[in-house]
Parts: sequence; C-alpha cells; structure tokens
Amino acid sequence: MPVRTTISETQPEKATRYLSCTITDIDGVTPLANADSILLTLTLTLYEARTGSIINTCAVRNILNANGGVVTSAGALTVRLDAADMACLTSGASETHIALLEWTWGSPVKAGKHEIAFTVANLLKVT
Repeated sequence: MPVRTTISETQPEKATRYLSCTITDIDGVTPLANADSILLTLTLTLYEARTGSIINTCAVRNILNANGGVVTSAGALTVRLDAADMACLTSGASETHIALLEWTWGSPVKAGKHEIAFTVANLLKVT
C-alpha cells in the first residue's frame, strides 16, 4: 500500500462522505483479517494539510468498528466522515484535508500508517 492515496474528485464542504482502503500487513499487500482477532488499534486523525489544524477534534479517534469505522473480515476499511468532519477551516476556495489512518496488530506489536488526501470545496452559502 502506498503511503498516501489522493482522491482526485473535489468533495463538497459539510457533506457526509465515506473513505475506504484495505488494512494490510507490513508487506503492504496482504490484508489483515478480521479486526476482532487481528487488529489491536485503528485510529483516524483528520487535519487540514497547509496549517496542520485538526478538524472537528478528530485526533487519534478510535475507528476500530466504532465511531463510523467498519473493518470487514477481509481487512476492508470504510470510515464515515460526517458534516462536521468535512468543514473548511480556511477562507480559500478549497483546502486539502488529510485523513491519517494508524493501526497496530500482532505480537510483537507491529504498526501501519496510511494517509488519504482529498480536496474540500469551500461552498459560499453552506451553513
């Protein structure tokens, strides 16, 4: 798995969106099986790329089958970003958001990390 995936389609501000990827072993290819038996932790940190500011207090949020995150027995992760997670923090026309995923598994404990970058359009009349 590459370190960062970039979503090319611009996302609207304050709209619910889903992000997905496959949680993998250290080889970056082998999916980690059932989250209940393999993964120890799975967290999401959401921030604005230019300033590094955390969005909606989403710093190291547990998403291991909680808080909008679901991991299948094949290691496929889907995480729901709610309207507050998609808020723009700057006054520009758009901004880049980063969803940093971090997970641990195994014994001895191993760690994986992946970023998903996406552009959020700052819509003029969104409340």
